[in-house]
Amino acid sequence: MKKRILLSFLTIFSFTIVNAQRGKDGSKTVTGTEVVNAYTSLALDANIGDISITVANSNLSSNFSGNLSAGDLIMIIQVQGTSVDDSVVGPVANWSKFQSKWGAIIDYNDCGNYEFVQVESVPNATTINLDCALSFDYTALGNVVILRVPRYSSLSVPSGTNLIADPWNGSTGGIIAIEVNGNTTVNGSIDVSSIGFRGGQPENFSTSTALRFADSNPIEGAEKGEGIAGDQIFYDSFNDGGARYCKGAPANAGGGGTSVSAGGGGGSNAGNPNNWAEGVGVPDPTYNTAWALESPSISSINASGGGRGGYTHSSTNQNPLVSAPGDAGWFGDLRRNMGGLGGRPLDYSLGKIFMGGAGGAGDGDETPVAAGAGGNGAGIIFISSYGNITGSGNINANGQNGFNCEVAGTPVFNEITGTDGSGGAGAGGTIIIKTTGTVSSISINANGGNGGNQVLKLGFIATPEAEGPGGGGGGGYIAISSGSPTRNTNGGTNGTTNSPHISNFPPNGATSGGIGLPNETIDAFDFSANNDVICTNATSTLTAIITGTIPIGSVVEWYDANVGGTLLFTGTSFTTPPLTATTTYYIRVCPAPYRVPVTVTVNPCPSISANFSSTDSTLCIGDCIDFTDLSFGGTPTGWTWYFPNSDSATSNVQNPINICYNTLGNFDVSLVVSDGSNTDSLYMPNFITVNPLPTVTANASTNPICLGDTVSLFGGGATSYTWDNSVTNSIVFNPTSTNLYTVTGTDANNCENTDTITLTVNNCSQPTASFTTSTDSVCLGDSIIFSNNSTGTNISAWNWTFPNGNPSTANTQGPHTVFFNTLGSHNINLFITDANGTDDTTITIFVNSLPTVTASLSNDTICLGDSVILIANGANSYQWFNSLGQVQQNDTIFPTQTGNYIVQGTDLNGCKNNANTIVTVNLCSAPIAAINASNTSVCVNDCVNFTDISTGTPDNWSWHFFGANPSTSNNQYPSNICYDSTGTFDVALFVSNDFGNDTIYLPNYITVDSCNTIPFEFIIPNVFSPNGDGKNDLFQITGTGITAVELSIYNRWGSNLFSADNLINKGWDGRTTAGSECAAGTYFYIVTIDSSSESKTYKGTITLIR
Repeated sequence: MKKRILLSFLTIFSFTIVNAQRGKDGSKTVTGTEVVNAYTSLALDANIGDISITVANSNLSSNFSGNLSAGDLIMIIQVQGTSVDDSVVGPVANWSKFQSKWGAIIDYNDCGNYEFVQVESVPNATTINLDCALSFDYTALGNVVILRVPRYSSLSVPSGTNLIADPWNGSTGGIIAIEVNGNTTVNGSIDVSSIGFRGGQPENFSTSTALRFADSNPIEGAEKGEGIAGDQIFYDSFNDGGARYCKGAPANAGGGGTSVSAGGGGGSNAGNPNNWAEGVGVPDPTYNTAWALESPSISSINASGGGRGGYTHSSTNQNPLVSAPGDAGWFGDLRRNMGGLGGRPLDYSLGKIFMGGAGGAGDGDETPVAAGAGGNGAGIIFISSYGNITGSGNINANGQNGFNCEVAGTPVFNEITGTDGSGGAGAGGTIIIKTTGTVSSISINANGGNGGNQVLKLGFIATPEAEGPGGGGGGGYIAISSGSPTRNTNGGTNGTTNSPHISNFPPNGATSGGIGLPNETIDAFDFSANNDVICTNATSTLTAIITGTIPIGSVVEWYDANVGGTLLFTGTSFTTPPLTATTTYYIRVCPAPYRVPVTVTVNPCPSISANFSSTDSTLCIGDCIDFTDLSFGGTPTGWTWYFPNSDSATSNVQNPINICYNTLGNFDVSLVVSDGSNTDSLYMPNFITVNPLPTVTANASTNPICLGDTVSLFGGGATSYTWDNSVTNSIVFNPTSTNLYTVTGTDANNCENTDTITLTVNNCSQPTASFTTSTDSVCLGDSIIFSNNSTGTNISAWNWTFPNGNPSTANTQGPHTVFFNTLGSHNINLFITDANGTDDTTITIFVNSLPTVTASLSNDTICLGDSVILIANGANSYQWFNSLGQVQQNDTIFPTQTGNYIVQGTDLNGCKNNANTIVTVNLCSAPIAAINASNTSVCVNDCVNFTDISTGTPDNWSWHFFGANPSTSNNQYPSNICYDSTGTFDVALFVSNDFGNDTIYLPNYITVDSCNTIPFEFIIPNVFSPNGDGKNDLFQITGTGITAVELSIYNRWGSNLFSADNLINKGWDGRTTAGSECAAGTYFYIVTIDSSSESKTYKGTITLIR
């Protein structure tokens, strides 16, 4: 494609024009403490697509040099209007006031919606017309704030200066919004801390045992904080009569303390909405022992949202690490868990932004009021920047600390002060820095405030008590577009009590706020355009340049005026009509709140005119082209070519060749020519178009195919295709083998690419199942080996069935060894599968029984030296083995010892079985009698066991036991032969067998003794008279068989008077152990008397007579 264009003299270089509205308020340096925004509120609802809004006052001149006018910038943000749960249905009226879910977010509605829009005009005192249509809906009753936003060219906040906002007053304030076209330096502070939603205020009405989460009566609890659901006055419309008071958390606001002197809950902002945990916040893990006493335990919880307020009033000193909240021993209001719930974390994934929720007040009953108020939440800071933001200062949106419960001065005698609940803290706010530059060095903080403390003061002899501290505020939200400054959204710490009753648990039920979201991002974008220079009556193509991430749905528009004007074109590139004078156009990309000017300068043409042609201008990636100089009007002597994004960025030859492009896109070409006196240039924007190569795919109608089948190959991803191997696209052919095919595809831009496909040609004949066996007849219990012999194409499955075999099935190729333990015939089946089909085959095998073999002897008992014949039956052939496992060659044997002989019989099927028989070999000699006794010296009435130890294998026994019972026995081993009289007694044994007999006689073999013992007998007296007359002077234990005596004496009061052991032949002489004489009377004794075989203990009384 050839392009020949004649342009006028100037230069090919272009530059970006800064937009006309941004920076209109000039450079700003903050001095002292300044507010730079003006505020009003939305008077009527506004909807998506509106280009006009109705406000309370459209002047917005505060802190500006004049009224709001065309080209100024405003921010619109709805601060409240969230719907919360206020209608829980239950068994009694206003059931929801008893539920922790009271105040849960049902719908954010339009709350949190925000946008920046440029003013097109201000026709009257209540109307503002907008340059771009609204992107969101806004509900006026939800407190929609309209801020006039200064449009600085640069901003400096020096050290010691402060950029602040008006405090939130229920309809406006609490927000800083600024636009800076250049760089921002912050060495001082930009701060909206403690000026957001307002904290709950204390009162001095209270009642014990209160339970409610919401109520209109201050006697039930303290005032809640303000949040995105509304303020305290708005809460009066809740719950069929009001819900301003008590511990329930309305959206991100902290609840007030419920019942006597409970602490207020902390407000909330950002966090995990699914991790609120009933407003518990973050209990200090140092005191997990105490937290575990709650039911359910909150030990080790780390939840999002505000911190919870502390427990109600207690008046006794117990151990809070042992006694749970609500224990009756605490007295007062039992130190119940009635602190205000921490506010609920908000969902920033919706693209909305919010102020930090305020803390709830502590409950109080002192006069004057001593309870702590809730801390205010922080506001919002939004910086829209098109440069860098640096410095050593701070950007802060920290929540306010909850207020302490503290009474000024020193209490008088027996007076105690500071006995109410403390306030919950406000939450951190929101800081958004949306910049196309970077953010560095500064510190950005959106931390929650700390809960209020109980400061208990005691007059002389006053009795301490304890009340609830305030909960910490939750962390806020920080999002920047780029950079890595220090960012903090920490939750505030809980308040504490200094009550000596709770010295080992100073939180007393109050918890810290959860961490917010410090490291979020926000997309930023900008747009610009390059100026152009053309000859008179020429056209110019202008292109919008977008940097950053443009919002989805944004449209580029071209106007002829900075504000208002006529829409000339919609699209990224705009081609002007032929121009005769320098003209400025304006680009708008809604929702960006500004327009960017771009100027086309028109000049008369010089005497030499640059022109050129190329071999092509529409390329494929990787293509190369040649350029030809066609300049006219003079004789050029110098050439400077510019080829951006090519492999040769510049050239000074007249006709450059082989200029190659390896990057996709549209690229400019410029030529500057000179004839020595005059110079001209030709700039061709987007002259070169480099197209991508098509993504070509090679496809087959079927793959794989069977040998003999036809198939067609076809390409995809292009417009035309050529194949190798003589294949025509989409035309069927009959391949005979597997092969690789390459397709070349050409697209509409004449760009080519290739792809390959391997076409697989298979032999698709049906498989044939076949297998072999190691044998087709087997004995019971033996195995057969089955081996696969099947044929087919890539057989994928072998399914074997072995009826009554072990295993009974198999699913691999094999071979398989199978054991059979069931007689009869069995049909073995193999079923195979390959890509073309299935087949199976069956072979029958037989399992034969084992022969029933018997073994016997001609004589199973013989004398040493005799022979015996081995006899076997039940089989066809036999083989004998002796007891050593050796093969027995002959049927007639001469065994030398008793042993086992085994025969293995084999039947006609070759099946084998075994049998065995035992031959007993005797010496065949007469026995020799001998005996042994279990004991030969016994006591009267003892019994003895006798053992025959004769040799020669006797088989008859005759025993005689003189003086015993029984006196005779025919057993080989007689037992329990008993003797009932003393003396010595004879024993005789007669033994015999087939070969003879023998007798043994043992005179006086058994000795029987009387074995007399001393009896264990004793006397315990019940009276004695220790008067020294030698008669009955001792309380003494006497008797026989005594080995030890241990004695203790007690009076009637249980006092021990005397104790001694080793009192054999001794006794108590009526004196104490210390030697004092005991009076006449009755005494108690405990005596332990031992013999050689036992011990006995007795208790009783002894009478002492004087």
